[in-house]
Amino acid sequence: MSAVQDKHKIDVPIDHYKAAEKFYEEGMNQVLKEMARKHLKAADGFGVECEERYVKQRTKVDKLLKQIGESGNKKNEDLLLNLESELGELSVLLADGAYIEGFLAGYRFLKELQPD
Repeated sequence: MSAVQDKHKIDVPIDHYKAAEKFYEEGMNQVLKEMARKHLKAADGFGVECEERYVKQRTKVDKLLKQIGESGNKKNEDLLLNLESELGELSVLLADGAYIEGFLAGYRFLKELQPD
């Protein structure tokens, strides 16, 4: 059985080393996922910090919803198509923000783990 030496010059069987590496990677993935969840939950309740693009898009969606409530049946089809388009854009912005914030939180965490 072959072995590798750890940082303390202790021989560790290679199969133990590979198993530990697998568990370490899985643990890191879980830690990063949890950090992203906590950060996103704390951001604003929707999972994304309120930034200018999000606020603009939310305003468009709210305006369309109000127009639908105030309009007659003739306009509803066009308004609903516009609403669908704007809600799609809003979903993209939410997903982008969630991805970016999670990535940055993971990056910051990894940088803290690295020795100077």
